[in-house]
Amino acid sequence: MSGLTPDPRAWTGARAFAAWGVLTLALLLAFLSIWVLVPAPVSAFLPFAVVVPELSPLLSLVALTLAACAWLRRAHPPVRAA
Repeated sequence: MSGLTPDPRAWTGARAFAAWGVLTLALLLAFLSIWVLVPAPVSAFLPFAVVVPELSPLLSLVALTLAACAWLRRAHPPVRAA
């Protein structure tokens, strides 16, 4: 499969890889941000509850970078002709 589609707005190849990468980073960041507010339910998650608040300035920079990448890589909807 060549990764080409007749729809020019379809996300294939590098665009699809970038979209999945941004989604994966967003999910990881959301998982880590939970531990700032929620106490660790089991002792296995206790390191997240201790380390994540210490890294929150770095995580905020990652979140801003991720938001900028997602904003720049967004699909522009087609303009409707009147």
